[in-house]
Amino acid sequence: MQRRLICPFFRRAFGWCVPIGGLAGLVGLGGAEFRLPVLMHGIGFETKSAVLLNLTVSLVTLPFAMISRSGAVSLVAVVRHLPEVAGLALGGMASAVFDVGWSADSVSGWFN
Repeated sequence: MQRRLICPFFRRAFGWCVPIGGLAGLVGLGGAEFRLPVLMHGIGFETKSAVLLNLTVSLVTLPFAMISRSGAVSLVAVVRHLPEVAGLALGGMASAVFDVGWSADSVSGWFN
């Protein structure tokens, strides 16, 4: 027997994921810049919840972006710039983790 996932946000979220993913892919970003307004205004999350969800999705997006783009450039070319690549990757992930923790601990009045 098949069970359906019932979520009040599913249809709106799914309707927005294709344009956000396409637009983010065209400009080479992870989509966080486009997700936050959609989470708040298009789907209806409160500001603090939308920020936390957006940062969490960004944290998950970074490793998957590295994996999916690994075939675009030869490994030899990347190894020469490994300190820079590692610094950018670790800095992005560390800032996402820090921001999620900071946002969770901050005063909710700041976001409204």
